Parts: sequence; structure tokens; C-alpha cells
Amino acid sequence: AAGGWDEELASSQDYELLFRMLKRGHRVAWDRHVATRVLKRASGSISRTDERANWERYVDLRKAMKDHLLAQDPAAHADEIAAIDQYLFMALRILATYDLDAAVAEFRRSISPGFVPQVGRAITERYVLLYNLLGFAGAEKALRLRKGSSHPAS
Repeated sequence: AAGGWDEELASSQDYELLFRMLKRGHRVAWDRHVATRVLKRASGSISRTDERANWERYVDLRKAMKDHLLAQDPAAHADEIAAIDQYLFMALRILATYDLDAAVAEFRRSISPGFVPQVGRAITERYVLLYNLLGFAGAEKALRLRKGSSHPAS
């Protein structure tokens, strides 16, 4: 057993529980049929309270997952590690809207050398071009200059 839900956590309880299960050798099965109903509240929900801290916890948990896979067998888990890097990268882009310097420092600590972001719903071809030319910090700064704001969410 994984010890159950950690009620002390401010967010990411579900993924933290799954991670503990995986670390203990249990298998996690994904069900393609969604049986969860998420109720959105106007106020007081975890996802809308201290969003920056929520994203920081998100990054911390994914870093722990990546470190675990690296410690187990990096070659066998190369695809999973690459996927975690993509998720970390997208989260760091969000954290960069709060504190670019902190996000850049975390990028340098957390993202594997040679990483290139994948084009997708959250990352455009134009952004990948900027990233390839200027790196993470340069691409984020260029976006802020273009938008005329230090905080793109504003």
C-alpha cells in the first residue's frame, strides 16, 4: 500500500499518491473512461488559490518523479524522462510569468541538456524557433518585449 492520500499537501495530492505507488513497485492503470466529475467553484478552490505556489509544487513533484526515474534506469525510462521534461518546461514557462529569473534558474537545474520543446497546443513553432536561437531565458524575454509587458498574464 502507498499509505493513502496525503491531506497535508496543499495541491497535487492525486499525482503525489500515484507517484508513491509507483515508487513502491505498484502499477498504475489509466482508465480511458472518465469517471471523475470536477466541480469548479467561484472561490476557495485549490487551483485558484496561490497559483504560483501550486505551480511550484507541480514542478517539485515532477522533478522528484524525474529524479526517481534517473536513479532507477535512465535508459529504460528515456521516453518518460523526456515527457517529464516537456511538462516541466511548460510549467516553467508559466512560472516565468511570475519570476523569470527563478524560472530560468529552475530550468537550468531541472531540464535535461539538449532539450528542445515540442510544438503542441501550448508551444508554437515560432516559440521553438525563438528557443533554438535564444534559449529559454532569451525566448521568454523576447515574448515579453513583443507583448510590452513583464507579465504576459496581465
